[in-house]
Amino acid sequence: CPRIRAILARTSGRAEVTGGSFTRAAVLSVDEVGESVSAWWAAGDGRELRPGGEVHYPHSLGKIYSAVSQHLGFEELEEFRVMGLAAFGTDALVAPFRRLVRQTPRGFEIDLSYFTFPHRPSHEGMTGERFAAAFGLPRQPGDAITDRHRDLAHAAQAVGEEALLHLARITHDATGADRL
Repeated sequence: CPRIRAILARTSGRAEVTGGSFTRAAVLSVDEVGESVSAWWAAGDGRELRPGGEVHYPHSLGKIYSAVSQHLGFEELEEFRVMGLAAFGTDALVAPFRRLVRQTPRGFEIDLSYFTFPHRPSHEGMTGERFAAAFGLPRQPGDAITDRHRDLAHAAQAVGEEALLHLARITHDATGADRL
């Protein structure tokens, strides 16, 4: 009988990253959630990964993006529509959206008071009353897309990118590697 070995989602597929054209690299993985981790970074030397840090669920950039997608009336797995819509928005909601994602020396923290996850199933809605008060009521599928919806998509994209760049800096500082 062959041996079966459990491999964590955050490390599967990443061990080979440094087996290519260079031998040292920083490795950064950001997802909605894998096991209990939503962001993870490590130093890669050859085929070895030395973990540097991680952010635990429910603090998740991917979950926020999914929540915004749902709030904007899109179906599950249609987050790409938020990214496309973001290009047509303005910075009007970026500052208020920054209150939802606080950058920390070890990554970021989400202000969970705006959201219903992880306490309620996602099909019941992931944004709460506080989110609606700050960013407007959820758009129903088929309703017209307004400037406010465009601005919310833009804010989610902009603040998400800021948080990702922050994680990339942390990863670089932790590993000293010039390649990510």
